[in-house]
Amino acid sequence: VLDMASETVIPFTDIDITTFCNLRCKRCAKCIPYFRERKHFTAEEIRENLELLTRYIDTVYVANIIGGEPFLNPELPEIIRICSENKKIRTLELTTNATIVPGERVLRALKDGGITVHISNYPNLDQRYEENREKLIGKLKEYGIPYEYQFHEIWLDFGEIERHGYTDRELEQMFLHCPMNSCTVFNGRTLYRCGKA
Repeated sequence: VLDMASETVIPFTDIDITTFCNLRCKRCAKCIPYFRERKHFTAEEIRENLELLTRYIDTVYVANIIGGEPFLNPELPEIIRICSENKKIRTLELTTNATIVPGERVLRALKDGGITVHISNYPNLDQRYEENREKLIGKLKEYGIPYEYQFHEIWLDFGEIERHGYTDRELEQMFLHCPMNSCTVFNGRTLYRCGKA
């Protein structure tokens, strides 16, 4: 969170809406395979939590609806509506692994919410997932929903969760000098400074 000329802003935040995913990526940037308990956040929880967050800030420049896989959350259309109606969010995005082709209700919500869909471009997916990605892109085009590949069409490997033996000072410096240091993650009622955190 930055104080830009007496305005409190969040440049970018993920809004976690589920810890369910249909993939089990070994080096998931969101650590989803490590969650012991799975949860879909309800639309009401997202509304309450977003109201709490935006009570204390002036602007969120970019908010990204994400999971797990957001297309698995059964309340996604309502969550999109809630997020898109929040006047403090300037730009709304959704990140998907593109292995699921959503139904008409979700597609209409994406269109009506003015959302840009980011497609994680994972290498070496099973052929049926590749086919689903092409079907999803076809549907996004059909509905006039903008989309792009996340990370310029390459997969970024953030590593596994493991102990490296860094000192507290080394960890502090890595944290402060992270190249993605404007990112936050809003999970439940907590705003995390780092996705891995």
